[in-house]
Amino acid sequence: MLSPHSRTSAFPFPTEHPTPCQDDPALFAFEEVADRLQRTKTLARAKLACSGCPVVQGCLKWVLANPSLTPRGV
Repeated sequence: MLSPHSRTSAFPFPTEHPTPCQDDPALFAFEEVADRLQRTKTLARAKLACSGCPVVQGCLKWVLANPSLTPRGV
């Protein structure tokens, strides 16, 4: 997963709280998992991490404002 801080963005990434994606970027690397069942489980863990994230709304705004930095979406 591309770090939100690695390039200049059109909208700043919300950084007021530590986020699951910053703590464990591998959690969101579900596209790299070849096994379909394991990929489904990995995606479910990523969704769960996002659902409890304190900056999820700001993150979504950041993703929508910076499509070139998130070519695979969220």
